[in-house]
This record gives sequence, structure tokens and C-alpha cells, in this order.
Amino acid sequence: MKSDCFEYYSKNVDLCLDLKDIKSHNMTAEHFHKSYEFYYLISGSRNFYIEDKFITLSQNSVVMIAPGVLHKTLNTAQKGYKSLVLNFSRDLIPEFLLSNPNINMFFENKFLLFELEHETVDVLKKFIQVASKQIAEKGCGFEMIIYSELLKLLHHFICLTAENKNRKNISDMKKIESTILEVSKYIDVNYKDNLNLEMLAEIFLFLPHTLAEALKSIKAFPL
Repeated sequence: MKSDCFEYYSKNVDLCLDLKDIKSHNMTAEHFHKSYEFYYLISGSRNFYIEDKFITLSQNSVVMIAPGVLHKTLNTAQKGYKSLVLNFSRDLIPEFLLSNPNINMFFENKFLLFELEHETVDVLKKFIQVASKQIAEKGCGFEMIIYSELLKLLHHFICLTAENKNRKNISDMKKIESTILEVSKYIDVNYKDNLNLEMLAEIFLFLPHTLAEALKSIKAFPL
């Protein structure tokens, strides 16, 4: 193992940390964990099979996989990689974090994928620096220091999950608004035709009741 890598398992707080730098590794079979797996790809790229999904993880990306979810990881054309893997139980999360309204959004998915920005990469780098130092020195209370830093890290990703969902909702709303404007223009041009809701829904790939509610909101079509 290279000098900046570490591996540590704590029975006291049910936490496993593994920072590794590997030239090549192909898993021969799928497996699952009883805990959550938080996989941060520091450099290189990796192919993941997560149940029936296939994803390629690139540098500075994170995938978090829920307990009981079958997965395996394989080399890409770029074989060398460096990763941080954290395995932890939900029981590890204290009450103050469980009261966060976004907590279920973070834990309810089979897996979550994050493409990281600089701020989040810095948060992960700080966690790695602290964990590496504490594991090497094993001073008084070192496990609680690692645990404290882990909670800060998880809190950051819980907030990030909520932000990503909000961005997606806003993006979806903008797409719907844009399409509804196209429907409205179509009605203006073709108002003499025998238009009906089912016809418009088929043309613009909406469910009829969804289109009806959207058109009511802008009073574009008498329903």
C-alpha cells in the first residue's frame, strides 16, 4: 500500500475507511453490503454495474450505494485509479442529522451519483487529510475526531442532494413551461381545426390530465 493510502475499520462506530491507489482491478462477481457504500473516485475512471444500471465514474465523482444493492466495478480503458471508500450504517447518523428534512432524499435511493464541484472536492480533501492523520497517529479520541469529520461530510452531501433535486425540479419546470408555450402557439395557429385535449396530448407527448392542468394555469385552452 502506498504511503498516502490507509485502511481502517472501527467496531466502535461501525465505520470502514479505505483509501487505495490501484493499477488494475476487475471484480469477478457482483456483491452487496449491509451498510451504505460511499465511493469517491479521486483519479482515473471506473465502470460500475449497479443492479441493471451501467455507469462510468470519472475523476472527482461520487457514487453512494444503498445496503443490499448488488454491484461490481471494473476497469475502463484507463486502468489506474485512486479511490476513497466509506462503509457506514444509517445507525451511525445522530438525531440532529436525522431531523434534517432532506435526510430521506439522501437515503431512499438505491444509488446516488454526484459530479463534484471544487467546493465539494475541498470538503473531501479535508476529510481525507484529517482521517489519514488520525489513523496514522491513533491519538486519544482519534475515532471520535474521524466520526465528527464524517458527519460534516455527510451533512454536506445531504444538502447537496437537496440542491440537485431542486435544480432538477426547476429544470423540469422550465422544460414544461417551454412546451406549454409551444402548445399555446399551436392552438393559436390551428384554432379553426377541431382541437381536443387528447389530440394535443398525443402531439406534444403529455398525459392528458397533466396537459389539462398546465393549460388551465395559463388559460390557453377552454376545457
